[in-house]
Amino acid sequence: MRTVAENLEETAASICASLESLYPTNVVLRDVNTPGSGVIFVGASNVLPKLDNERRRARSQIGAALDHFLAVVHALVHSQPKAIRDVLSKAEKTLKSVVDESRVSFRSTDELKAGVRQSMDSLLALVADLHDDSEGLTLLVPDTNALLSRPSVYSWQYEDIGAFQIVLVPSVLAELDNLKTNHRNPDVRDKANALIRQMKELRRRGRLSDGVTVVRDRTTLRALAVEPNLDESLPWLDRTNKDDRILASCLEVMRAHPRCIMVLVTGDINLQNKAEFALVPFLEPPSEV
Repeated sequence: MRTVAENLEETAASICASLESLYPTNVVLRDVNTPGSGVIFVGASNVLPKLDNERRRARSQIGAALDHFLAVVHALVHSQPKAIRDVLSKAEKTLKSVVDESRVSFRSTDELKAGVRQSMDSLLALVADLHDDSEGLTLLVPDTNALLSRPSVYSWQYEDIGAFQIVLVPSVLAELDNLKTNHRNPDVRDKANALIRQMKELRRRGRLSDGVTVVRDRTTLRALAVEPNLDESLPWLDRTNKDDRILASCLEVMRAHPRCIMVLVTGDINLQNKAEFALVPFLEPPSEV
């Protein structure tokens, strides 16, 4: 399992490799401002080689992957100073100009490929420089159904994960509160009530917002108190959809802990698909032991 930063590095490397494969090496780009052309463009004026149909289709797929990647980076660094956001804007402009086949400042395809790598590296550096006071932790963010499937947080464990922290997000806690009284199935009500009682018992050990020990040397639990700001999250998330709010909370956790392993725990195939689209790692709820 990888940290947030390492997952982004893997995605960035894949996008770079795909972009570089579109263009041959050691080709000088044509400058539209050559003498006698009759046209003068201010700024970048070199034209990328034309792509055949197969490469144009590949470029469209790369563009979609780049848009998703950039949306996640934007969500992670949105609260950083203007100088940081300016670096993001400059790198984004360079990458989008290549994907969109706009005029570029690179003089050759070799320069272009190096520029793509440099732009990606600058984006990854922005994420790497984010503060993380919990570096090295494994953070598991369960949805409501994952908790209901294993309502005793004391029994949560994975064979391939050592110590971890369960992070409860506001939308999940609110749903549990609703289920404990309003669900038509008494078994679901009982499980929701059991989970709420556990939270109250664990609060005796300390502030849930700071994190408390559940099982020594294995499990801690923390509850987030603040709802995610969807205006500063991924643009396609719907604030009225509970799954989207969970994903927005995952982005908040990723922003605060870029050098931690952060995983959404869900057995919901629709939420898994959404998480994959948003570059949020996920796994199934723990099995019975």
